[in-house]
Amino acid sequence: MSRFHFCIGFRFHCRRAAFTRGASTHAAAFKVTRLTVQPAAIELRGDGAEHGLLVTAWSADGRQTDVTAQARFTSRQPNFVNVSTNGNCRALADGSGEVLVEFGRKTATVVVTARETAAIRAPPRFGRTSNPC
Repeated sequence: MSRFHFCIGFRFHCRRAAFTRGASTHAAAFKVTRLTVQPAAIELRGDGAEHGLLVTAWSADGRQTDVTAQARFTSRQPNFVNVSTNGNCRALADGSGEVLVEFGRKTATVVVTARETAAIRAPPRFGRTSNPC
């Protein structure tokens, strides 16, 4: 192994260890007092329409942290709305439902309405498109 490869590997390892240590220390010091989700309500229009959610944790001293990647998302009406592990909501059928968002011991809900999910396709055209008369 060359000296260059050793240095790169060592730096990556040290940065990774420092990041992990810093994250656990930060999580212990950051006590969540409130959880907000943006947008508060979503209207999905069209077949396969999608929209993402942003989750913010608030501390007692007013600090805000984006915790979207660490939050847990659950669709309470999975027949109408599907939600991925990263908070992306997708319309499955017309209707309304709630998405439950959890982080730490805090929860929040988002109302998701899906409309016009039936795929409407124009009939194919054959021959001329205009009348020659």
